[in-house]
Amino acid sequence: MKSPSSEWSRCPTLGTLNPRRRYLRIRFTRPNHGVTLVRKIMGKSSKSKASQPELQRKACESIEENIYWHVGGISAISKQTGFPEVGTVTAVQWKNRTFLLTAGHVIDNYEDGDFNFVFRPPGNIERGLWWQSSTPGPLFPGEPINILRRYRSNRDDIAALEVSPNLESGRRLRFYSLNQDSKVVRPINSSFCAIGLPFDSFEHIGPRSAAFAMFSLWGNPVRPGNNIPDKFNPRTSLLMEFLPATDGRKPGGFSGAGVWYQTPTVNRPIVWSPAPILAGLITHYYPTRKALLICRVERLVSFLQTVTQ
Repeated sequence: MKSPSSEWSRCPTLGTLNPRRRYLRIRFTRPNHGVTLVRKIMGKSSKSKASQPELQRKACESIEENIYWHVGGISAISKQTGFPEVGTVTAVQWKNRTFLLTAGHVIDNYEDGDFNFVFRPPGNIERGLWWQSSTPGPLFPGEPINILRRYRSNRDDIAALEVSPNLESGRRLRFYSLNQDSKVVRPINSSFCAIGLPFDSFEHIGPRSAAFAMFSLWGNPVRPGNNIPDKFNPRTSLLMEFLPATDGRKPGGFSGAGVWYQTPTVNRPIVWSPAPILAGLITHYYPTRKALLICRVERLVSFLQTVTQ
């Protein structure tokens, strides 16, 4: 919600439906805004112009496939409004313990038993447009999971739900390994990629039923410039452009989504392969700048260190 005193805004997770049956639709969407950015990921591709769009498409898809193993959707029904709210979780492993990281405001007003989750569906990922008011495809109902314990940062808008490592079994999920040396590696020579569950993708599919779609988001890092945004600190945060804003899209629901970039290399590899590393979590949005605020991975590490002391 937009702050009255600044341009800073939390990534809202607002709803307009009141479904008793909640479905999180898992449908992967083509990054229309990101395909022109892939040159920064792959370096110069083949000299054949005809091959470049195909190479770009395959590069995007391979990176997304890699990232999607670490992504989940989270939903709950607001006790105040009765409307569904959605967000995103990022699965990580830290010192032999496993967590679903998200933005703190996604879970602040809920008990553990209020949440439903959904993870990568079986088979190949379906790709399409960021849809709204269209006929839904396969639906995968959200399901509760056992949360062992929850933690909330006192410094940043981040939280961790500790879960069993057995969550990997049968749920198409893998925990991304973080350690005390995890950090943003400079220079960032690739575009950022995130996968989240935007509320802007909701669809009313019947009485007491709603569906949401996962969406892959691409954007370049943004320099803050001389006019530093409110609540932005380059030591703790990064900025990522939110290109779908040009189409009137909203980022609500991307809160908690991991932001990834291709591992920097000194020399151009002979054979390119996806190797995304985590830059941080999306927590807020600057509407006037059309930029997302990212809590850097170093802050995630610092938070997890306090959790496991």
